[in-house]
Amino acid sequence: MPFLPASQIQSEKVHWLWQSRFAFDYLYILDGDPGLGKSYVLLDLCARLSTGRQLPDGAAGPGPCTALYLSSEDQPHNALRPRLDALGADLDRVHLWQHRPGEPWPYFPSQIEIFRERVEATGARLIVIDPLFGFLDPGVSPASDQHVRQALAPLARLAEEYHCCVIMARHPNKRVGGKALYRGSYSIAFNAICRSTWIVGSNPDAPDKVVLAQVKNNHDELQPSLAYAIKRDAAGQARVEWLGQSRHVSDDLTGVIRYTHRLRACAFLQNFLKDGPRVSGQVRAAAQEQGFSRRTLDRAVKKLKISSQRVHAFTPKQKDYWLLPGQKLAENLMSEGEVKVARWMDQIEARALAMQKGEYDAA
Repeated sequence: MPFLPASQIQSEKVHWLWQSRFAFDYLYILDGDPGLGKSYVLLDLCARLSTGRQLPDGAAGPGPCTALYLSSEDQPHNALRPRLDALGADLDRVHLWQHRPGEPWPYFPSQIEIFRERVEATGARLIVIDPLFGFLDPGVSPASDQHVRQALAPLARLAEEYHCCVIMARHPNKRVGGKALYRGSYSIAFNAICRSTWIVGSNPDAPDKVVLAQVKNNHDELQPSLAYAIKRDAAGQARVEWLGQSRHVSDDLTGVIRYTHRLRACAFLQNFLKDGPRVSGQVRAAAQEQGFSRRTLDRAVKKLKISSQRVHAFTPKQKDYWLLPGQKLAENLMSEGEVKVARWMDQIEARALAMQKGEYDAA
């Protein structure tokens, strides 16, 4: 039997990918609702590691290293690659999984050899699985402690064998409040097997900002939380802007996730429409990219009292524009008849307002 006296086992220190946060040889989980930027955070980490840059808290990284990124939700060509470009990644060091017809889906543990082959071929030190349940074998019951441990064990052995770090993204359950340790979906075994678990949640003090907080840490004491925001550059590409330490800990984030998700949608709409009305399709596409559901967006539209105005009605060129309260549609976007109608409506509104103030003389 593989038992040895402890005296015959060589003592080694933990080797860090990110000091006291993520170590080589182990599994980790990042929980968070859609739209909070989990994928951006993980891509930002891949980009920093690919070039050997400092990590978000200013800590030194392990030097340039390669990452594997598996996503079942974002396409490599029109989502992941542009984001890595904006993040300044060394694109030769970040390998994106792209499914091809006829090839097996890289489920684990049944297809663990696919992971092994790619790690051997690339020398990857980081594997990102986003989201976890997109690649977990369909036959695995995620609510069963035994099933979860059996499913993750081969992945844990791979991480140890190749001295890499595996980070798995996961959506939380729908409960609000309570301890962050129990916000993760399904069995607590996911948290137990991983040496450190994390959660992202909207900042209770500033809904347009997000907090990355450590839920548990088996290697060290809990590390300070970090705040960030998702910002867009001049070309419209989003990236992560790190804002330093946050006073909020993981349990502070569990009671505000649902409510602040709608507030974040409101903040997104106000920012997207601040320079003038936009075509509704453009707004919805940008909102979807940020992870907002149609229902959340519609509620935010109602809360902000955003109006919709159709131009070129009953023609192939017809478009619906969304307007914040007080905004007007530029006349060059409308037909001659629509401009006349708009001016007529403005006159009616002006007269109604004057009547309310007692300033309108019907004569």
